[in-house]
Amino acid sequence: MKFFLLKKFSEFLNAQTHFNLKRLSASGFLLETFSKEKHAFVVDLNTPYIGLSKKPPESVLKNTLALDFCLNKFTKNAKILQANIIDNDRILEITGAKDLAYKSENFILRLEMIPKKANLMILDKEKCVIEAFRFNDRVAKNDILGALPPNTYEHQERDLDFKGLLDILEKDFLSYQHKELEHKKNQIIKRLNMQKERLKEKLEKLEDPKNLQLEAKELQTQALLLLTYQHLINKHESCVVLKDFEDKECIIEIDKSMPLNAFINKKFTLSKKKKQKSQFLYLEEENLKEKIAFKENQINYVKGAKEESVLEMFMPVKNSKTKRPMSGYEVLYYKDFKIGLGKNQKENVKLLQDARANDLWMHVRDIPGSHLIVFCQKNTPKDEIIMELAKMLIKMQKDVFNSYEIDYTQRKFVKIIKGANVIYSKYRTISLKDT
Repeated sequence: MKFFLLKKFSEFLNAQTHFNLKRLSASGFLLETFSKEKHAFVVDLNTPYIGLSKKPPESVLKNTLALDFCLNKFTKNAKILQANIIDNDRILEITGAKDLAYKSENFILRLEMIPKKANLMILDKEKCVIEAFRFNDRVAKNDILGALPPNTYEHQERDLDFKGLLDILEKDFLSYQHKELEHKKNQIIKRLNMQKERLKEKLEKLEDPKNLQLEAKELQTQALLLLTYQHLINKHESCVVLKDFEDKECIIEIDKSMPLNAFINKKFTLSKKKKQKSQFLYLEEENLKEKIAFKENQINYVKGAKEESVLEMFMPVKNSKTKRPMSGYEVLYYKDFKIGLGKNQKENVKLLQDARANDLWMHVRDIPGSHLIVFCQKNTPKDEIIMELAKMLIKMQKDVFNSYEIDYTQRKFVKIIKGANVIYSKYRTISLKDT
């Protein structure tokens, strides 16, 4: 962040009365200031920068770290006593006061917006470190904060009023938000493409049904010949030459690790398995093609996402306690809700069987496709969550139409007729156009 912007921002903070600070992401924080108007600033310590957000972003983390508890204790609706730039460098100190249970306690919120050295600290009046974003040799808990090397860089000054400052910070935030969105999109699309490529490899490696039938016939012929001439075969022989039923010579290698009868039975069993596999191989082929198409739909949906929160459901689960179960159908997580999505008829049936009475069911009306279940029990999702899931559901359809009607109701009002075909009642409908 440029020095003149941080300096003007400190002047802006001196015109405010109260502030809140809480974590948004691993390195992002939301700074809300209050006076006549409320402003929401996003502080990122990776870049580092401060941006103005018109709509306060939602936290994607459950604040459980020591720093989060400390921020909640000191910076929740704290008074702003003074904001200063320190050592003519990109360091902002906000002296605040917080009304605790029996007294008011002063503290210092220190933001070091220096590239590659960015940090956030809570200090007491004596500059003793209470908590910090990053600890190092200079920043140690319950110890006096160490000094930074002197700044030798001459900062550029620029005349700016508060309106000009807020305009620049808003533009910076929109630019940063767009970069972050594109970065996350690329990460998710890369991962989905890898999954799609693995499915394609499986599809390419599928055996040819005709070859399987020929192998099954050959194994059956060998087993019949061994059974027919069993009385003539010496038990010490590892290879025999027998004439088949068309008077052609057939060379058969015998596995000496098992009795001849067991070897013959093994040949019959393998023949039967290969024959069955050749008959039902088309089902596996269809299943893989459906999964590949589903991944392509997911990729297209991610490419068209305009908000970072939408991408949340495609991000891998970081919490080891929340593992994606091996359910057979697609499992996503959005706004703390577990979402089940069927990719084909078999998965749709499994999804309907796993859902409980009060879970939310969704499906595109009159179009065969994915069923969606929100595993919510009695905790019904908000309308905006249902709307976003409906938008995702139409993107997962095989066939493209101009408009769609998505019905949703509780699982207890959905009755399975045959396979994944259902009838339902007491439903609500969302009408959407494909964009």
